[in-house]
Amino acid sequence: MVTPAPVAEHEMRSQQSRLHATTCRTRPSHTIFVAWVVAGFLWLPLGCASMFVPHHGHHDDAGLNGTRMPPSVADPARHDKAQSNDQGSMVSSGSDPSIAALTKENEFLRSELISVWHTLAQAEQARAKDQEASQQAIADLQEQVDRFQVVTLAQDALVEKAERALQDLNRSVTQQGKIIQELGKRSTRANPDPVPAPPVAGIPRALPTVDLNTVPAAALVRGLSLTRQEAEEIIKHRPYKRIGELVSMNVIPKVTFDRIRKQLVISTPRE
Repeated sequence: MVTPAPVAEHEMRSQQSRLHATTCRTRPSHTIFVAWVVAGFLWLPLGCASMFVPHHGHHDDAGLNGTRMPPSVADPARHDKAQSNDQGSMVSSGSDPSIAALTKENEFLRSELISVWHTLAQAEQARAKDQEASQQAIADLQEQVDRFQVVTLAQDALVEKAERALQDLNRSVTQQGKIIQELGKRSTRANPDPVPAPPVAGIPRALPTVDLNTVPAAALVRGLSLTRQEAEEIIKHRPYKRIGELVSMNVIPKVTFDRIRKQLVISTPRE
């Protein structure tokens, strides 16, 4: 049974609207799939129509082969000439109304197929551009990763070198500390504390005087032959008003005081 021309045209226009809405909503990868599906649907009625229309060459089949350019687009003059010959033959043979309707539907489907072919070509171009951009981005990222790996390896080498230098420095400091301690021990054993020589009997000597309120501890040790602790005790109880305060305040023993009392003087403390 042959579909009337108005009904077939309405159905083809509905398919065209659905094709346009689908291609607008989908991405390039989805558009390619939808275009192939729609092309399959368009091929079915076109093949049915070709059963009733006489064939005048291989141009119609070549236009539907894959995504190649249809003959009406590649060679429109030749296609129009063939179409005129077909129409003339139909007029001369009686021009069955059903065949005329199918011929009109065939032309409409051919234009739809050309539109689908253009949509498919645009989708292929968009996919190729996206793939090229993705490959370039991946190449850039790989280059950055390689550069970061080189920098990381160089930094690791510097850190390892610095750690070895620090370990060598610590060993050197430890060895120098041991050497200094050993030298200090040897110096202590080689230089004992000096012992003051006893006074020679029968030869009087002039003893230096020491001010209890002004001289430092080292002068008290040298001038009065006191110990370091005794000198610090004398300085801690300053100022003195009388020499006898060394004994009354238990600063030094009475025996030591009797030995050094002739060398002691007291300056008047400042107000």
